[in-house]
Amino acid sequence: MNKLFLLILVTTMTIPGCGKKSVITNAIKAETTAEAYGDGTHTVMHWVLPLSDQTITSFDSPLKKISFIASGFAKMFMNVGASMGLGKMQLTLVQPIPDLPSEYLKEIRIKRLFFYIEPKEGPRKQPWYKRIFSGRDDVNFDFLARIAVKLSSQKLENDGSWTPLLAQQEISNKEYDFLKSLFDSRYVEPRAESARELILMKYYEEDKEKFLKRPSGKIFILSVDNPKKAGQSRIFFVDHPKLKGSFKSIHLLNKSLIIELRDDRQVEENFQAVLSEEAEAIERIGVKIIEPCEEKTCLDFNVPKMNLMPVMKRANGIRLDAYLEADKVPDSFQLKGFIEFETKLKLTF
Repeated sequence: MNKLFLLILVTTMTIPGCGKKSVITNAIKAETTAEAYGDGTHTVMHWVLPLSDQTITSFDSPLKKISFIASGFAKMFMNVGASMGLGKMQLTLVQPIPDLPSEYLKEIRIKRLFFYIEPKEGPRKQPWYKRIFSGRDDVNFDFLARIAVKLSSQKLENDGSWTPLLAQQEISNKEYDFLKSLFDSRYVEPRAESARELILMKYYEEDKEKFLKRPSGKIFILSVDNPKKAGQSRIFFVDHPKLKGSFKSIHLLNKSLIIELRDDRQVEENFQAVLSEEAEAIERIGVKIIEPCEEKTCLDFNVPKMNLMPVMKRANGIRLDAYLEADKVPDSFQLKGFIEFETKLKLTF
């Protein structure tokens, strides 16, 4: 009986289709990578490089060429951190660049540049009587007066070496005048399409709100014993049932974790509650310090929303010049952070 019923049902469904062309449709609509992972025209990819990672990757494939260039930028900013507090300094990094696959690589932009200052020894704040012996005060960015980083193209001799060359020297009067001029109200930012050089970032302590992003969601820094535990900590927070949908981003920076929450007061209160409830579990996975980002401990720089490709395609090398002016720094600190790039690719699939 059941077989007869199925036969009648199939026959009934087939009759309306007799004499008509059969059409097969996909259950899932086909999408290009640009539609699925981009703006409909370009495939958009993001590269986040922690400033604690000192590797310069190889560049055998086109995508690794981009990573190779990005790593050079990260190396420069790592050395900026190491040179803070040496007075008026100029750092120069010169790096050969491979041929950029311009047939599909259309844009490279710096999306974000984030600095965090971390004490190497002891707590961030110490009582006055301890500071008499240790010499350490609050570890923050109060000492940083001015900083600027300039990108330009440079023609290099092809000697077969791909190692970035870094030089450091006291800033000359001429270069210091250039640094000060960047903060003059009459200074006009160059356009990327025609510029031979670009100012990637700048900061002036006396007018810092102008050069930093306005905070949205609260940011917390977690410090752990070793990099492996940082990964375990990330899994703990991402998988926590009470924190689903709470995060804008989470970045691993060697032995630190940067957690950025959504801009929602309820989300922040909920996160604080989980920190309290799970204090013992968090300590067991190796987290030693948890602190919120403050105005003096984290710098989230404004960066130009310009395509770097026109400058980088002018020659076979790039030059990064960093200009620093700083006062006496804390005795023991480490600069951490990350640089994020956005690339747009024109792919055929």
